[in-house]
Order: sequence, then structure tokens, then C-alpha cells
Amino acid sequence: MIRIELPFMPPAELRGNSRAHHIVRWRKGKELQEAVWFRLTENSDVIRDTEWTSPISVKYTFHNWRKIDLDNLCIGLKAALDTVVAFGLAPGDDPDHVRLEAPEFVKCRKGDERTIIEITPAA
Repeated sequence: MIRIELPFMPPAELRGNSRAHHIVRWRKGKELQEAVWFRLTENSDVIRDTEWTSPISVKYTFHNWRKIDLDNLCIGLKAALDTVVAFGLAPGDDPDHVRLEAPEFVKCRKGDERTIIEITPAA
């Protein structure tokens, strides 16, 4: 299993309700992709030692001090999932290659916000 922990929530500019300008969305998406790519390279030994056959299973866990709609948070992680595919863990992000598990929300103290992405080969 690969566990990616991001010390932030998906940027508001990337979420489903965002009305941000496309340039702002692109920049925030690029920042998210770079953070995920960096965390994937940190896990390169786990990636190398695991047989990654399609499909893969992806689970999101959001830790935040206030409640945010889970569907909007998942939309905000599209760039992260695209990075997982670009890294080579799946040939595409369609339902034949990626299975999204039910996301979880965990209430935490302000300042302890984070997003956890868990990736495993699907059974």
C-alpha cells in the first residue's frame, strides 16, 4: 500500500463549487500534482516491490476542523489522481483501472488539516 499524506486539504480553487479563474485553477492543480509526485517518489521502494496490476484502489481520508462536502473534496483531488496515473500505477483513471473507495471525513483541531490518499492493488 502507498500512503500519501498531504499537509493540507484540496485547494478550494479546485473543488466542485469553485468559480476561480482557469489560470488560478491550473496553478493550484500544478502545485497539487507536484506535491503528490514528490510523495510518490518518496515511496518508490514500495512501488518497485509491489506488483501493480490494474485496477488499483484509491481511498481518500480528509481531516479538517470544519465539515466540507465530500464530493467537492474528491473533485478537488482530480489532479492528484491524474498524477498517480502519470506515475505509472494505472494505465488510466477510468473505472476499469481505478476503483474509488468511499471517502472518509475525520474532524480534527484547527491547524491539523491534512489529506491522506491510500493506493493499493485492487483485489
